[in-house]
Amino acid sequence: MDYFVYCRDRPETEALRSELVEDHWSFMDRYADTMIARGPTFAPDGTTVTGSMHIVGLPDPAAARTFAFAEPNYRAGVYDDVLIRRWSNTLGRTMWEFSGAVAGYHRFLIIGHGRPGMAAVRDDLHLAQRRYLLDGDHRDRVIVCGPLLSEDAGEETAYDNHLADTATETYDRELDYTLEENSEHLLGEIDAALQRIENGTYGTCTNCGSQIPEERLEALPWATLCIGCQRDRERR
Repeated sequence: MDYFVYCRDRPETEALRSELVEDHWSFMDRYADTMIARGPTFAPDGTTVTGSMHIVGLPDPAAARTFAFAEPNYRAGVYDDVLIRRWSNTLGRTMWEFSGAVAGYHRFLIIGHGRPGMAAVRDDLHLAQRRYLLDGDHRDRVIVCGPLLSEDAGEETAYDNHLADTATETYDRELDYTLEENSEHLLGEIDAALQRIENGTYGTCTNCGSQIPEERLEALPWATLCIGCQRDRERR
């Protein structure tokens, strides 16, 4: 099974993200053999990181949640929200097999949101969309593409995604993401944090006993480990 995972950064977490680069790559190395596409997303200035996108082959939904929620940036509080969806590889290739890169062109992640109740219209337009993306002017620019799917492998009419290499001017649109995949996980962490407040242990690293820095707690209020112990755990 292939999964599309997009993590959107919290504001003002660039420094924390930079601190975790080594841990992030060490974690991602475990998935190198099944990675289809990956990379950061940027603000219009081209330098400010706004999130991370990964498309990766995984055995089941539980493995996809582990991939998303055990990742060091998520654990440290870099991400504001996480989108996880099954994905179908229309082109049957990885981003490293794309051979049409052009110097000076930029790469864009495009996620299409469909309107509710438009499934029949979408089905009617399937061939036209395929011709537009794969047979027309964009055929040498699309790196990977495919529909996002529900857990039963049925196509979700609300989403489609493409990673394209293009010189066309684009604009950024804020996307509304549902948090059903991680809401239960977060609620459990929050309940545990409230319990630690009641018993007077909140803000104390459960591994080494040191105080967790205030800035880490601001980014991740339910943190149980200081950043040093968290890094040690991720390396194991």
